[in-house]
Amino acid sequence: MTRHVKIRSCLLIAAASLALVWTDVHAQKASPADVATAMSGTWKLNRDLSDSLSAPGRGGGRGGALFAMASPVAQRGGRGGGGGASPTSSADLTPEELAAQAAIRQLQAVPEVITIKAAADSVSFSDARGERTYPANGKKITVDIGAAKVNVKTGWDKSSLKQEFSTPKANLTQVWQVDDSNHLVLKTKVESLTMVSREVKTVFDKE
Repeated sequence: MTRHVKIRSCLLIAAASLALVWTDVHAQKASPADVATAMSGTWKLNRDLSDSLSAPGRGGGRGGALFAMASPVAQRGGRGGGGGASPTSSADLTPEELAAQAAIRQLQAVPEVITIKAAADSVSFSDARGERTYPANGKKITVDIGAAKVNVKTGWDKSSLKQEFSTPKANLTQVWQVDDSNHLVLKTKVESLTMVSREVKTVFDKE
């Protein structure tokens, strides 16, 4: 009797393992169109589930909040030869560098409400800043953000949408995904010549 129980237990465990493997493989085979459908809609910021955010911006709170992370600041070598590089002030940056910094900060802005229209070949984001549309083909394009030219690549990566924004001094990566609880999750990370930010997670509820 004990032997039969053990055999049955082993069979149940094997069946459960196969079910989990099938579920994982099935999830990985979800097409970009399926993921785009799940991501499309209007989403509202969930502050309780999101990582720490700073207070709303200056525009009366309508512009959302900014990620609580350091802005990338360029460094240049010291002139005396004895000391290492030291951070420069805004006055030491060219107009192009200042515009690029402002563009990265603008891209980091977290909207209170965002509407996404996604398809297999493109994605559109609409919020208080306006509407932005990108081809989702993984190819680099150049967009105007404020006074800066910013390169961006947008593409589907299994069950997520990945965007990579780059300027001469910094790179911003944003990964969008709908989790098992039907939350829209945005993971953001900034890298520059002098720093790499921690990954910041922002969560939205579907309206």
